[in-house]
Amino acid sequence: NSNNVGGLVGNSSYNYSLTQSGTTNVTVKSLGSNVGGLRGNQGSSITYCFVYNGIVEGKTNVGGAAGKFIQGSIAHTSINAQVKAIGNNAGGLAGYINNQYTTNANYVSKGYNNMVLNTTVEAETNAGGLIGATDKELYPGHYYNNLVVADVSTTNANGNISISSGNNPINTTLINNFRTYRKS
Repeated sequence: NSNNVGGLVGNSSYNYSLTQSGTTNVTVKSLGSNVGGLRGNQGSSITYCFVYNGIVEGKTNVGGAAGKFIQGSIAHTSINAQVKAIGNNAGGLAGYINNQYTTNANYVSKGYNNMVLNTTVEAETNAGGLIGATDKELYPGHYYNNLVVADVSTTNANGNISISSGNNPINTTLINNFRTYRKS
């Protein structure tokens, strides 16, 4: 029932970056929120990291790299996992991006040069190959050069689903050089 659970770090401060790290054959499960293959609750950067052959499951805000992403960057990171939210917000890279205060200069969140490969993403609603849910549209130019090869599904027939961002399909147009392929 714990919140902020990660394969390497549960809850990180705003000054703690995760670099050149990864997990292989790891299972990260919780009945709580903010569950990630690398970090549960992210307030800084993840760069040059990986999750290989992982299982990441939680209630809400479940992501291959980060469950909840507040600010910083996720860059040059590779994800190969089964990502599942029993409730809402599952994404191949991040389950939920708290970007309500993001501008070009403040509370910046970025995602670039990432690969989500041979991954499955499932949630009741808000399932996305890259991002499960955002508070608002992504800031233009902050997400680019991402590749997604995934199967994305919802357990609710009326659930929000997108290969980019589950709750906000307009984000697909705001991600530069975004490439997607269906896993199966």
